[in-house]
Amino acid sequence: MVGTIGPDGLAGPGEYAFYLGTDRLDESSATRVRSFGRNDLDEGVPPVLMLLGGVGVVVLLLPVAIFVTTAVRFGGEARDRRLAALRLVGADAAMTRRIAAGRAWPARCWGWPSAGSSTSPCACRSTVCSRPA
Repeated sequence: MVGTIGPDGLAGPGEYAFYLGTDRLDESSATRVRSFGRNDLDEGVPPVLMLLGGVGVVVLLLPVAIFVTTAVRFGGEARDRRLAALRLVGADAAMTRRIAAGRAWPARCWGWPSAGSSTSPCACRSTVCSRPA
């Protein structure tokens, strides 16, 4: 053994390294080894491309977010009017909540799986869902 690698030369206490050398090595015949096990030198995504991708995602999703926000506001007003009409004809708070939940059930049963989820949050025990319980 010629020498030991100091703590500054190692990544941590679990790193085992050794250098096998020879006295016949000079600068003209030596080659630098950058990595072991891979031939490609993956540098990752350049920062400029990451910035452009982030800006692109924001630019593409901003109109969708504005549309969804507007739809929720208009839909909320219509829902409030319907529930107020139910209260006027005598529905109590519990009945109003049940009716609101029943109106949301079809969208929940059909919308969640179509959004790409592997499991549906609804039990699908009603006739609203297409698959049996």
